[in-house]
Amino acid sequence: MRTNGWVGRPLLVVQVDLGDRYRALTGSHRYDAATKVPLVQIPCTVIDHATWLRSGLNFKTVLHLPEPERIAELRRGGLHDAADLCQEEPG
Repeated sequence: MRTNGWVGRPLLVVQVDLGDRYRALTGSHRYDAATKVPLVQIPCTVIDHATWLRSGLNFKTVLHLPEPERIAELRRGGLHDAADLCQEEPG
């Protein structure tokens, strides 16, 4: 990351409140690496607070699911674009 900058897909993050707080649903290791470099900008795909609430999903539950189950849960919550992004994440 220090040499080439950000390579790969954006992080998938959830806006956890109506302020500026976000939590990474995918890519937390890449986030940690990016902040150590440090990168000025980190590409993110954001699920806004209202959309996440409408999904009815629990962040901590979804975060700790194995990848195939996380993808299925995101689809169940109607977050198909987020599920597609997770499906593209390297295993």
